[in-house]
Amino acid sequence: MSVIVASPAYPRPPLDGDKVRWSSLLPQLAKLEPLDGVFGFMPALGEIRDPTFDMAFASLAIVPTANYEVTARAGLLALRGQPSAFGRRATPRWQRAVAAAATQHPQAPLLLLGTSGGFIPAGLRGTLLDLIDVRSRVRTTSADRLTSGRMLAAELALVERHHIALACEADRQWLVSHGANAARIHLVPHGVGPQFFEGAPPADSRTIVFVGSLQYAPNRQAIDWFLKNCWPSLRNVDATLRIVGYGAERIAAGSGIEVFANVSDVGPHYRAAALTIAPLLEARGTQFKVLESMASGVPVVGTSPVAGGLFADHPALVADDPRAFIAACMALLDQPSTRLEIGRRGPEYIRRHHDWAASAAMLRELLLRL
Repeated sequence: MSVIVASPAYPRPPLDGDKVRWSSLLPQLAKLEPLDGVFGFMPALGEIRDPTFDMAFASLAIVPTANYEVTARAGLLALRGQPSAFGRRATPRWQRAVAAAATQHPQAPLLLLGTSGGFIPAGLRGTLLDLIDVRSRVRTTSADRLTSGRMLAAELALVERHHIALACEADRQWLVSHGANAARIHLVPHGVGPQFFEGAPPADSRTIVFVGSLQYAPNRQAIDWFLKNCWPSLRNVDATLRIVGYGAERIAAGSGIEVFANVSDVGPHYRAAALTIAPLLEARGTQFKVLESMASGVPVVGTSPVAGGLFADHPALVADDPRAFIAACMALLDQPSTRLEIGRRGPEYIRRHHDWAASAAMLRELLLRL
């Protein structure tokens, strides 16, 4: 069996969670079945061809996409009252290329990537759309919140057209609770790269690490909440706070705060940590930074919106109230045996649930059934 993989967005370089997933998952899938790729390509958006990634495909069709065409399609969708993310990059030229690949390989199932990837010519069958996360909902510390009725309607329509893959069970339950056919929605979890299992954090560390792009509003809101409500107490117990990620230069260093902006490798920072924090007041999907920390053997203190993207047997400490969050951090700083035990459970959890090779095997099984 061969598999047609189609997306209007070339999934390299890994600039965000979606592309991290695809650039990790597809080479693993290629080890199991031959892949034929059909990708849109927009250098204007920073998309860069990767010869190593391209080698995963037996054949590859690259469809250049003009920025003005995507802008025009987004405007047309907005006039129709539809979310522009659902279809703006699915240009007619890309759709024709997908149809041509399906004609050339009539028995091949079709793996579609991303919200625009769900918009292909009518009549193509055997389709699985990797939606990754739902966009119609955000988890908060009080409850799930509907972000957009139009977005929810668009997601439910995609479930009617395709089988759907999602990265976390909470998102699957959300769509089912709104009337989606549960038999058409499948769980394919995120994985973690092998480099995060290397080394071990020092037993005497008192460094608290926050990893995340501060160009992303929920991350900035999270670190601001922590600095205001938690850090004054933790700073007084000889702890150091290390903030790592794109846009971190927006936080002033000093008073026990270290800033590492725009780093190319977060691994050394996990290996220096006593614990990592994920104090997000709202979240969607599964946070890669939480999985990476656990794989590195570093305990995580996070909020309930973050924990909602994990399996029930996760080892993270969960707290939404500032006092409880401080207490969880203090317990890990002051009790090395507790920190060691929770840190040990992290890689075990990741190996059970978040392995790219296992997720690729799940995808293959779903595609075979199609």
